[in-house]
Amino acid sequence: AWALSVADCPDVCPEVLRKLAAHNDVDVRIAVADNKNTPIDLIEVLLDDFSCDLRFALAENHNLPEKLLLRLTDDENPYVAQRAQKTLSRLLLVRGLEPGARMHLNV
Repeated sequence: AWALSVADCPDVCPEVLRKLAAHNDVDVRIAVADNKNTPIDLIEVLLDDFSCDLRFALAENHNLPEKLLLRLTDDENPYVAQRAQKTLSRLLLVRGLEPGARMHLNV
């Protein structure tokens, strides 16, 4: 329970988040993925996590860089891939682009 509290803390340092990213509890790893202090290179590692629940959480994160959401659209789990596509489409609509306009992405 303490690891989840630490991973949820908005002031936790990236070094601690790096250690928690390897925690055996998927909820802790999800909290790490959702923390604003998690370095982007660590997020990239978490994209390949064995837990589809973690990858789904990443796929629904509107703050994830578009290039990482695009990677998740090819996830082996169809629910993760579909959710990433939905999140990406919403981001494109907010920016005034058509959902199929991938060439305009900042990747």
